[in-house]
Amino acid sequence: MKTNFNIFTGGSTGILKGLFVGHSKEVVQNFSDKPDKASEISCLEWGDDDEKDILVGMTSGIIHRYNTASNDRVVQYSPDEKMGSVTGLGRVDGTIVVGYEAGKVLIIGPSNEDSKSVDVINALNRGETLCRMKQNTNNRQFVATGGKENDLQIWDLTKTDQPIFKAKNVRPNFLQLRVPVWISDIDFILNSNNVVLCTKHGHVRLYDVRSNASQKRPVISLAADEQPFTAIASIPGMKVVAGSSRGFMCSVDLRKPQKGKNFKIDQTLVPLRTYKGFSGSVKQIKVCNSGDLFASVGLDRHLKLHSIESKIPLHKIYLKSRLNSVLLRSNFNMVADSSDNDGDIVELNEKECAAIDDDDLWNKMQPIDQMIDTGKRKRKDVEIVGRVSVKSKKKK
Repeated sequence: MKTNFNIFTGGSTGILKGLFVGHSKEVVQNFSDKPDKASEISCLEWGDDDEKDILVGMTSGIIHRYNTASNDRVVQYSPDEKMGSVTGLGRVDGTIVVGYEAGKVLIIGPSNEDSKSVDVINALNRGETLCRMKQNTNNRQFVATGGKENDLQIWDLTKTDQPIFKAKNVRPNFLQLRVPVWISDIDFILNSNNVVLCTKHGHVRLYDVRSNASQKRPVISLAADEQPFTAIASIPGMKVVAGSSRGFMCSVDLRKPQKGKNFKIDQTLVPLRTYKGFSGSVKQIKVCNSGDLFASVGLDRHLKLHSIESKIPLHKIYLKSRLNSVLLRSNFNMVADSSDNDGDIVELNEKECAAIDDDDLWNKMQPIDQMIDTGKRKRKDVEIVGRVSVKSKKKK
């Protein structure tokens, strides 16, 4: 039976989910009936140009390759040492690019009999963790990295000795204190030499990353009070959509002057539009190629599909587990029901993971007996003496 899923998600249960979303039709299927928290999915990426294979990165560091046509899932790469969670995936010229939390970016070549050729980029240097590795989809030769106390770096995969761009931290604040660095997500602006990123300290920053650029600090830096941003994605027209760990999501026009007479670093972020429907941390945002729709997932267990111009989500689908990653097909669009590929869609798998995330919590909770009695109950006066309860006699 043909699978025409146009959205894929991965989350804490380790189950890859496929969805078909139309105007008024939603179909969901699990590609595994055995949830496993040890196989939590951290990121997804297409493994080929035909979009038949999906690269699945896990928090354990293992990379799986899933074939959407045959439903086969094989281990693509397993690291020999513990390098933490997979923070980014990419591919170029038959090789796979993997970013790890420990700070290493591996370029994994095709299999050679019993081994694989692996080149290593140390993208961490003096930082603490590598939170994000992002590949430029317009030119897959370049990747961007950043993390906690590890500022933005751009790497050329053909010359891995030194980064071609290394950002400088912003100047000290008005108290002359150093501004901490904690990059949470990165994206490349379409058809430009600019990179946008967000931080856990509530910043949205734009960089000019040309190799000959004299400006190593951000060209634009906007700050939002008490909004630790966790996900960002660029949309056409020098705009971005950013989401925070507090369920806040907004679009920002980077061309529009912010409040104030003159532009300065760390201006107050003024949302172009805020989006509704979130009740938890936003983990990832993906914009479709047409640029008019974007999908987002997070800890509230919902996949949400928004129009760029609308605050209310077009679709909000409950998927039973905390979600970390979402993947859209390049030809994704909201087709009409009359052409929703009748008979080609796989029906919903009833052997859902039954909310494995909740089972551990609910099973530990003590059940509450039904104490409601419709009849009137006589009240007994009880007085407490030390640790012994004694019924008091009513006076006649």
